[in-house]
Amino acid sequence: MFYAHGYEKGAKQSRLALWQEIQRRTGKPISWIDDRPICPNELAYVWDIYLSIRKGAETVDYNALNSYVNLTGDRLNSNEINLLLDVEYIRRNDD
Repeated sequence: MFYAHGYEKGAKQSRLALWQEIQRRTGKPISWIDDRPICPNELAYVWDIYLSIRKGAETVDYNALNSYVNLTGDRLNSNEINLLLDVEYIRRNDD
């Protein structure tokens, strides 16, 4: 599902947003869109942080996290850092 949250070159919407728009306009459901894993509400903010970092960094690593903290002023606790690094590990090793 990481691919779906990415952007085509020059696009202003993620692939998922584009597919959802196609689904809405055509009225034809795309079953796998609704079958995707759901992020618990309690962790949605971490996913948003991950997506924000990925917009400006090739990979989410300690350097990218440090840049994010310096730019936004947000503070990340060790659990959030570990979760963000784990998500990136899964993305890079997703086959």
